[in-house]
Amino acid sequence: MSSNKQSVHPFQHLLVMSEQLLRSGQSIRVQVGGNSMFPYIKKGEVIEIQPITIEKIKIGDVVVFHHTGKLIAHRVLKIKPDSLLTKGDSRSKFDPPVLAKNLLGKVMTIKTKSRKIDLNTKFRKKAHFLLAKISPFSFLFFEPTRFVWHLLKKYK
Repeated sequence: MSSNKQSVHPFQHLLVMSEQLLRSGQSIRVQVGGNSMFPYIKKGEVIEIQPITIEKIKIGDVVVFHHTGKLIAHRVLKIKPDSLLTKGDSRSKFDPPVLAKNLLGKVMTIKTKSRKIDLNTKFRKKAHFLLAKISPFSFLFFEPTRFVWHLLKKYK
């Protein structure tokens, strides 16, 4: 007898629950699973995400959106009325446009091993804006930095 049950990845339930909480106005905290925002946000750090609408987004904000079955946290480089242009700080390519319906929230804090970083300070907002402006060229610096970081971790 064959089974027609579709396999569901265990994290799919967490993704759905996270989306539901954000869409209902709740903030959430999640552990980062990748290095696309390295060195600003590193794998294993915890980010706090607050729901937000596209009208309140500013260039340089780090937003969270749903894309291909994952939650992605990337920096906003350009804002259009119905979409955002985003990119991971250490990536060379831009993301496909983030439609307003896929936007889930904005990263408000980063919890590292030793401290909690508030991303809403005046200084951080200005720094984020500058990072967004240099982002198209950031891979020239961040890709080699990430490579060295991984080598150092490997040989610790």
